[in-house]
Amino acid sequence: MIARRVATASVSISSSPNSTPDATSRRALSSESEWITSIGQVEGSYHGYFTSVNVKSIFTFVHSAMDRLYRLAEPQAGYFTTAQAGEVGVSRQELYYLRHRGDITGVAYGIQRLTRFPASPHEDMVVACLWVGQGAVASHESALVVYGIGEAMPGTIHVTVPRVFRGRRAGVTVHRAVIAPDERTTRSGVRVTTPLRTMADVALGDPAGARAALTDALERGLVRRGQLKSAAVRYPHAVVFGVVE
Repeated sequence: MIARRVATASVSISSSPNSTPDATSRRALSSESEWITSIGQVEGSYHGYFTSVNVKSIFTFVHSAMDRLYRLAEPQAGYFTTAQAGEVGVSRQELYYLRHRGDITGVAYGIQRLTRFPASPHEDMVVACLWVGQGAVASHESALVVYGIGEAMPGTIHVTVPRVFRGRRAGVTVHRAVIAPDERTTRSGVRVTTPLRTMADVALGDPAGARAALTDALERGLVRRGQLKSAAVRYPHAVVFGVVE
């Protein structure tokens, strides 16, 4: 299937008089990097003179780039940032080509998803965490939504990160706090605080909401009663852990 798509793309030459490729795009390019760079120089269109060498080069490039992107995006529910792609050796020009092939789709500025992965029901949270960057996790009421517990309907996405972050984005509230390794996990492809840490955070502003969430968590097995005593010691401000019968 990939070979067929590459071959088809490689022999398509526009007949538009305003899109005739220049001398650089006419020559047989020896590497996929040169080829991808050249297509970005023709007003964002795939025009040029293609040879069998180009077809082989593109085929190799697609497989190599998609393999790197898959390994990058798989732990993130198929999502990744342009910066992350660059770190694994996939350039902006190459992303441009893959996007027009239909291999990836843009979901927000600087954030893409591999189309082989379905859109996450919590895509807004995945995007928010990727936007904030390294170490960010969905937290507070947003984490309750991921776990499907409690009655919270947050009007903003809560993200916690253990460093200074000065960016601003409509609909996203960023908290600064240390999240220990055993307080973070991944749920439905979303990086999120653990149930106990989540309820401890929620209890600071909404004790009743935290109690309702804890009741649900116990019923669903997300939290065990045997964990409550140690949680009360670890999170002394969260009196919620000592009031559940």
